[in-house]
Amino acid sequence: MNVANSLKSIFTFLVLIAIVIHFSIILAYTNPVYELKGKTKFYSQWYAYPFFDQGWKLFAPVPVNNYHLYVTYQAEGTTQKINLSQHIKNKQILNRFNGYETMSLALNNTIHAFESSTKLQNKLNGPIQNELTYTMLQHVVKQYLAYYSNNQATNIQTILLVENVITHQQRVYFDGGFN
Repeated sequence: MNVANSLKSIFTFLVLIAIVIHFSIILAYTNPVYELKGKTKFYSQWYAYPFFDQGWKLFAPVPVNNYHLYVTYQAEGTTQKINLSQHIKNKQILNRFNGYETMSLALNNTIHAFESSTKLQNKLNGPIQNELTYTMLQHVVKQYLAYYSNNQATNIQTILLVENVITHQQRVYFDGGFN
């Protein structure tokens, strides 16, 4: 029994050492305070980096465009201007459980649907008329502004800036205004 207890103690000690080494390497790899150098960096990256990378592009294609939707509208007798894309993103960052992720996703999907289906990509980009997907985008904007401004938003105008992340080519789409 004495030998069995000794082996059990040695095994427990080795497992604890392995756990301490494991968490030390992971903490060194993920530490945001200082940058690793030399052998510590090499060994921590070798240990922590997965052998089979499962990046998010495995499930969805890498985005090709950045979208910025600028909105100008009248409310309470003054002209209001907001970058709606950034506004919703900031709201989402402030409160992750308030439903803004769905709004952001709906807005970006609507913009992507318009951008990928419009015949205006290589022509004069506005004012946009009779585009079904842009009408959907205007509806999303109108509904959001109705909530955001307590149904006081009028004379709404949108400017959509699309920037290709690879070529940095920009396209601008705008409408003539709507209510």
